[in-house]
Amino acid sequence: MRYACPDTFLSEMAAVKPRLVEMEGIDKTVTVKLPFKVSRAVRCNIIEEEQGGPEEAHDDTIALRLGHHAIETVKVYP
Repeated sequence: MRYACPDTFLSEMAAVKPRLVEMEGIDKTVTVKLPFKVSRAVRCNIIEEEQGGPEEAHDDTIALRLGHHAIETVKVYP
């Protein structure tokens, strides 16, 4: 059986969505290394809607700023 899906839906399914938690109580910049090259990374809210502009991404890593006790979700596209 075949399903017709818009391109935006297919690209959405391809995104990895890590959720990061800062537990030391201090603001910091974190770097996440992934097993694939990153084309784009965007912060999103708890229901995974994109919020704001793209995050810093180089090859297979992303870097982002976390506030103290923050919980952040990021959509990462290969």
